[in-house]
Amino acid sequence: MKHTYLLCMAMVAFFAVWSFEAQAKTYNLTVLADRQTQEWNKFYEKGVATCHQYTLIDSYWKRGVGKALQFGHDSAGFQYWRGHGILHDDVGLVKAATANSLTLDWKNFDRVYDTGRAVGMYPICEISTTPAALAQNASSTISASFNGRSPIKSPPTKYGWDQWMALMDSIVRHVEERYGVDEVRNKWYFEVWNEPNWWYAGFPEYLTLYSHTVAGLKRADSLIRVGGPACQGNYTFTLDAEVSKLLKHCRTATNPVTGKAGIPIDFITWHVYGDNPITVGGVTGSILNANTAATVHRMMIDSLRSSEYSWFKGPSFNDETGPTSRVPVQRDMHQTASWLARTVHLLNEGGPDYPPPGMYGYWTISDIYQEGMNKTGNISFQEGNYGMLLRGTPNYPPLLGYTKACFPGLSAASQAGRI
Repeated sequence: MKHTYLLCMAMVAFFAVWSFEAQAKTYNLTVLADRQTQEWNKFYEKGVATCHQYTLIDSYWKRGVGKALQFGHDSAGFQYWRGHGILHDDVGLVKAATANSLTLDWKNFDRVYDTGRAVGMYPICEISTTPAALAQNASSTISASFNGRSPIKSPPTKYGWDQWMALMDSIVRHVEERYGVDEVRNKWYFEVWNEPNWWYAGFPEYLTLYSHTVAGLKRADSLIRVGGPACQGNYTFTLDAEVSKLLKHCRTATNPVTGKAGIPIDFITWHVYGDNPITVGGVTGSILNANTAATVHRMMIDSLRSSEYSWFKGPSFNDETGPTSRVPVQRDMHQTASWLARTVHLLNEGGPDYPPPGMYGYWTISDIYQEGMNKTGNISFQEGNYGMLLRGTPNYPPLLGYTKACFPGLSAASQAGRI
């Protein structure tokens, strides 16, 4: 049995950088057909992002990303989707609250998860952002726009933590009733917030949020999977070292429900792009730098192997990645395909000492994207948007699924296998 992946990805990288100038040159590809490689890990199939959750059902362009998710699932094997703001007021789950009651409307909440499940994918259920009815300070927002409303980053403590935990309890009970206990326990992931250093009131405050969110979720079912902190790459090890701080917190903090030391954490999440400012060995990450991903992943493994964190046995997910988190056009260019090929290869060649991550999630599946970028006009393409697929135009339906250069790279990687 010969592994075909390296040949496939070599071809992807070759054609990704091919240009009119390159036609005049001669290239040689060497295929070592007799070399047996280790089992190839398709961690890159596990996840993909969708901007914020309401875009699954509707958007500024009067269409959702359901078709894009279906295309991604069928063509690139994507298994999970992740999006922000399931508790944002455009979804409208929390209609009203008092010190003793919650008024909940599940209509749009159910439409979001029904849409993703209908295409054969499962959710990373990111618990965010703060509903206005529960916000301690509803005017404390982040610099983004979801359907014209800025997400609230205030602690959800207008009526204390008990109401927030009651909401978490209700969410788990509702989805288990709708989708089945076995599915929610074994297929869903519940992730507490997104990039809390700027999407929340601060990381010390986030640790308190994590404790009460997890306590409420696990109160409904102790066997569901919970995790975080979904931190930005430059906060993973440098600066605030948020992953290690969360693990320390989970080891020693008092559980709001049990009153005993210990907060559950079943997986950890973090975000690294090709341009995150992480300096290792004198080299700082830059746009389209595949080495950044490999370096941070190895740092993560080395850190988790230390005696201080050896108790943690769960997987780690980079559930938001790309060549750059910034606005420039590089995400739309042909070099992105070769960056993806190189990143996938580097993360798969670590051997037994550095196995691949449990998940990588490209940000995002589609240019139907509303976090404050290039959203004016109903045109099919605007440079710089994050998606792998064009947002399309109702006037020319085929463009609804037209791919940029990066998508064929992941699609080819998904289809590669053993023969």
